[in-house]
Amino acid sequence: MRGELRTGVGRGWTGCAGIGAALLERGRGNAGIVLAFSVLAAAPALAQDGRDFFGGRELTMLATSAPGGGYDWFARTVGRFMSRFIPGNPTFVVRNMTGAGGLVAANHLYSVAAKDGSVMAILDRSVLTVPLLYGSDSKTRYEAMKFSWVGNAARERGMGVVSTRARATNLDSMRNVEVAFGAHGAETEDALYARVFNVLYGTHMKVIPGYPGQREILMAVEKGELDGQFFSGWSGINTAYVKERMTAGQMKLFVQMSADRDPEFPDVPTILDVIRDPDDQLVVQMLLSRLALGRPFLAPPGVPPDRLAVLQTAFRRTMEDSDFLSEARKSGFDIDPIYAAEAKEMIGRLYQSPASVLRKVRAIVKPNQN
Repeated sequence: MRGELRTGVGRGWTGCAGIGAALLERGRGNAGIVLAFSVLAAAPALAQDGRDFFGGRELTMLATSAPGGGYDWFARTVGRFMSRFIPGNPTFVVRNMTGAGGLVAANHLYSVAAKDGSVMAILDRSVLTVPLLYGSDSKTRYEAMKFSWVGNAARERGMGVVSTRARATNLDSMRNVEVAFGAHGAETEDALYARVFNVLYGTHMKVIPGYPGQREILMAVEKGELDGQFFSGWSGINTAYVKERMTAGQMKLFVQMSADRDPEFPDVPTILDVIRDPDDQLVVQMLLSRLALGRPFLAPPGVPPDRLAVLQTAFRRTMEDSDFLSEARKSGFDIDPIYAAEAKEMIGRLYQSPASVLRKVRAIVKPNQN
């Protein structure tokens, strides 16, 4: 396909040049003819807009979770529907790239992936603020503000889940008893939330990082290897699984990571219900604001604007498609999209957080950091 495209452009250029030469030969000095030559010569370049690029291509969609997780579902389902709305109906191939809580995929997308519009990713939203929260101590090799935004599929609500067999099953008892919580990585939201409670509420949550996905953490909780975990997104297959275990009396929710209570769980406190100090609440509100970037889809920096516009339009049409929305509901996912311009503005506001709040957040996420 690429060879045919190059060949076609070559023939077009030769044809235009030949016509232009003939016109010039017949009427040298005629300004109109010179203008005609210029327009004809430029025509092939103008014709190669973003829509022409995608036809018949195989596109790559990176997912930061293991197969079967929520991010994996979004990668596969959004990619399948987006292909219907991209001229030429290219095929998306999902590549699960786990590691370091999404940092491996983010670093790859920024520095390694092709910047021609053929690669995009659904990233763990926490990686977008890792450079902000961890500074030079992070393992990032990207500048979050330079990613090319495609869109965000959902705003999220977090939940703290604990086994009913654990020695401590609520926040107050966790102040006296150590509990083990699983996490994707040392710098991901599930690990961060545990440290927030340890610092601001005096709990003793021991974070065990390195699990590839929520499903693996849940299995470890089932086996008794872990006591619980923080969900940074309360929807989808794994949420349905937890609700089944809650009905069976095997798991429970002990806190909601949101500013307000989910109507389904009116008796479960929010983090702002238990952390009451005004200065501490500013820290919490900054962290909660990241949840609005629930399921972010991005492309590498430097994607040609016309091709990025095609991806953004296809994403918007997917989010509005009745078949996609129906499939999401059946899978337990709420779709509440934020489109590219607004999503980029939101992440920009986070990077403009007051220095005093940022210092306190950094002291929590990494106590030894200045």
